[in-house]
Amino acid sequence: MSGDGRIDVSPDGKRLLLSIDMGEESGRKDWDGPLPALWSFDIGSQKATRLTPKKLFGWDGVWIDNNNILFLSNGWRKE
Repeated sequence: MSGDGRIDVSPDGKRLLLSIDMGEESGRKDWDGPLPALWSFDIGSQKATRLTPKKLFGWDGVWIDNNNILFLSNGWRKE
């Protein structure tokens, strides 16, 4: 995770929401820098799940409640 990453703990304390700059190429002319993605990490099972697909850039995620998040995004645009 880069220095720009962010971690938010779910209200019930069972999951982490990770905003991570991935080491992947975006393949987009309108984006400069690493591809941002959101992941959920279940503390009990130690399982990470990517929440944003590769074409939807997501960052700065926060928990609204135990099942919903809010985040900034930049979707794919057709040229």
